[in-house]
Amino acid sequence: MRLYFARHGESLANTTRTFSNRDAWHPLTERGQQQAAELATTMATKAPSHIFCSPAVRAQQTAAIVGSLFGIEPSMVEALREFDVGQWEGTDSAEGWAEWERVVAQWRAGTMEARVSDGESLTEIVTRIRAWLETLRAQRSPDDRVLIVAHGGIYHAALPHILAGIDHACSWDNRLGHCDTVLAEDDGSGAWRVLRWGDKNMNCRQRAGE
Repeated sequence: MRLYFARHGESLANTTRTFSNRDAWHPLTERGQQQAAELATTMATKAPSHIFCSPAVRAQQTAAIVGSLFGIEPSMVEALREFDVGQWEGTDSAEGWAEWERVVAQWRAGTMEARVSDGESLTEIVTRIRAWLETLRAQRSPDDRVLIVAHGGIYHAALPHILAGIDHACSWDNRLGHCDTVLAEDDGSGAWRVLRWGDKNMNCRQRAGE
C-alpha cells in the first residue's frame, strides 16, 4: 500500500497566523484552492483509490477539490486533526506561538510528554495517528494508493515516530509547503517506510511514475 500524506492548501488561518486546530472553521483562500487544484493535477498519474482527510474545513476543502477529479468522495477521519494547542485555540497570540516553538524544540529533543498549554502531548498525537494507520492497513488492499489530507504540524511531529527512514531533525528542517506531499509505503515487514518527503527522495530509489 502506498500512502500520500498531503498538507492542505493555504487557509485564512495561515494568513492571520491563527491557531485553528480544534475549532477549525477557517476556509481555504483563493490561493489555497489553486494549490489544491495543482495537487489534483499532480496526483493524476498516480490516481488514489481512497481519500481521507482531517475534520478541519481547510483539509476537507482540499480533499474535495482533489476528489472531484477522480470521482472520489473523501472520508473524514477524526484521528487526522491538527494537534490541540489548548488555551491558544482560536487566537493569534505571540505568547502562544512562542510556547509552540518551545514545545516543538522539546519534542525534537525527545521529550514526548511536552504539550502546548493544556493541549496534546506528542505521545497522544502519535498514538491516535498510528492506531488509525494500522486500521487502514487491515481494511485496505496492499495495492491501494491512499491520499491523506491533513496538517503540517502532525506530519512534522508524528511521522518520524511512525515512518521508518526519517527523524525529527529531517522533518522539522524540511518544512512542507501547502499541498506538498510525503510518500510512504508498507515495506512488507509491518512497517511504513518514507520514500519521499516533499522534494527530498530520502535516499530511496523512486519507482517508475513517482
